[in-house]
Amino acid sequence: MGVDSKSNLSNMKKLLAVLIICVGLVVFFIQSRTFVDIPNGNHITVWKTLNNKCYVVMGRYYGITKPYKSENYVETTNDAMGASIFWKDLSDSLIIAVGGEYKIHNNTQEKPFFIDYKRDKMRNDSLYTEWNADYKIHLYRKGINKIAIEIENKGAL
Repeated sequence: MGVDSKSNLSNMKKLLAVLIICVGLVVFFIQSRTFVDIPNGNHITVWKTLNNKCYVVMGRYYGITKPYKSENYVETTNDAMGASIFWKDLSDSLIIAVGGEYKIHNNTQEKPFFIDYKRDKMRNDSLYTEWNADYKIHLYRKGINKIAIEIENKGAL
């Protein structure tokens, strides 16, 4: 093998490495991620993937595959309406209600973890809301924090 063929092979390897990095970055950024800061000092990642899966993950999640079995997360679709997340002051768990089909994965006992609001809706309504006769609606009790995440539009309110 001559000097020119070694040089060409080296250039081809460099070009291939640059191409792989560029494709990896494009795939990473096409899959939209939104990081939502919640007032109790935690963060939530809303990650919409290319295969119509949306993951709501505790913390800042940078993975390029489905969240690990050591993560607590909620799996839904990119066209789900949204999610409401509630917590009491100083609570170590988050209560979540998702508009659409979803599955909660609490794979670790590390806190905070997700609790399904809809699983015991009547009880949760009585714990977190109270009837307001003036407005004729249920309002959240004092000490209850709430954040609404729009999954379809990937924003947070």
